[in-house]
Amino acid sequence: ILGLHLEGPFFAISKKGAHSEEHIHDPTAATTTTTEDHQDHTAMKDTYGISMSSPKKNDGIVVVTLAPERPGAISLIKELSNQNVVVAMGHTDATLAEGIEGVTSGATLITHLFNAMNPFHHREPGMLGMLMLDDDDGSDGNDESHNSVSTNTNENGPVTSDRNISKHRPYFSLIVDGIHSHPSAVKLAHRLHPNGCVLVTDAMSAMGLGDGTHTLGTMKVDIKGNRATVSGTNTLAGSVVSMDSCVKSYRKFTKCSVGEAIRAATLHPAKVLGIDNRKGRICAGYDADLTLLGVDELDVMGTWVGGKKVFDNISSAVCFGGSKKRKIEQS
Repeated sequence: ILGLHLEGPFFAISKKGAHSEEHIHDPTAATTTTTEDHQDHTAMKDTYGISMSSPKKNDGIVVVTLAPERPGAISLIKELSNQNVVVAMGHTDATLAEGIEGVTSGATLITHLFNAMNPFHHREPGMLGMLMLDDDDGSDGNDESHNSVSTNTNENGPVTSDRNISKHRPYFSLIVDGIHSHPSAVKLAHRLHPNGCVLVTDAMSAMGLGDGTHTLGTMKVDIKGNRATVSGTNTLAGSVVSMDSCVKSYRKFTKCSVGEAIRAATLHPAKVLGIDNRKGRICAGYDADLTLLGVDELDVMGTWVGGKKVFDNISSAVCFGGSKKRKIEQS
């Protein structure tokens, strides 16, 4: 487990989604304690019981999603970013200008693009407009085009990454289940920022359990097919889709290459987290966390974690090489 993603509660109430309104508040709901060289938001301590005073004492927090337009949000973005916590913008009423202020303050990700945010309008592009901004370093955003890097340190040692280079155009996460976003919307996002997509499942504990009523926190959730909704409403409550399904759908919806679809689930998330010096690629010295996919349908054939095989479907895999079909023999 790489760490925790705290999604909330610093949200716009109008974009709360399946979150309980009673728990939503602004970062300024609590005071800010200032020392000689550090600003510590007690909102984080009051909400999560943690202090941002030490970058090594954040209790495994690696991502925080908040609404950048809320009072106190910009100062919290700066503080979290200074402590190497990835700041994502989501569940927000933010305008394009407010989104830009968020990323120039340190935010590098948009959570669940298209969902729980204002739709694109020709006079107010909103968060979607962020995908049309130029990269700050003048590059075209290609994964291999960056010439400079930033180096930070966490509990695992030096972290070298280019996640801080593009100060204006953030990465964006997408739930590609055919429900959270229409295939055409997914294709649009890919066309606007082909190297910015981070595939996520947003899956709840009912994934794989079939239709019926399940529990998400204190809420009851109805599952029907791939749709999860708060019981008695049409409000989406996470998903029940798997990551391999998201990769397949992203490839299908966008008509992108297999490599582009896989990078959206591997390299791009690693870059967002600043760990692409050890994850996201198959390279010497990188962590041996691997997934073997079938050539045509991208079905999962095998999985290794830390070099240890934890799932094996290789014996039934079929591989196509040239015009010949051959069985992969289990080693």
